[in-house]
Amino acid sequence: MKISKLIATLQNRMRKHGDIEVEVTWEGITRAISTDAVYKSKDGPLYIDADGNCCKRSFAVDPTEGDDGT
Repeated sequence: MKISKLIATLQNRMRKHGDIEVEVTWEGITRAISTDAVYKSKDGPLYIDADGNCCKRSFAVDPTEGDDGT
């Protein structure tokens, strides 16, 4: 899914459900999404990391991306 499609999907959900929290699921648990968990991977896609960034240093082009909230 491209970023534009994800944004459109989230906008549709916001119109339907309101401005609610968004979380990710991973192996049966849910986790909040923080800005530091969204980063460009060395493989090319943008990752939304659901496992506490345990592999961010290995996977990310810039392991500090999102650390400042941007």
